[in-house]
Amino acid sequence: MIMLAQKSLPDEVKEPIEQLLRWFLGGALIVCLIWLLVASARFFMYWRGGEDRLTDATASVVLNVLGAAVASGCAGIATAILG
Repeated sequence: MIMLAQKSLPDEVKEPIEQLLRWFLGGALIVCLIWLLVASARFFMYWRGGEDRLTDATASVVLNVLGAAVASGCAGIATAILG
């Protein structure tokens, strides 16, 4: 097992990086929320209209939720590494 020595970052370096990560995560989640609303509206229109593209709309909603989960997980991992 390899052990690496690591010094913790000073607060004046760590806090701006964490703030930047929070801003990026917030922006990514807002984009995901907007796209979820658009994808859900498309899904509803295709479902009501009986169109054949219902699987495309379903995939769009599912991929949006997965993208939001990945973004949240990455921000948590980055914060744990900085901590």
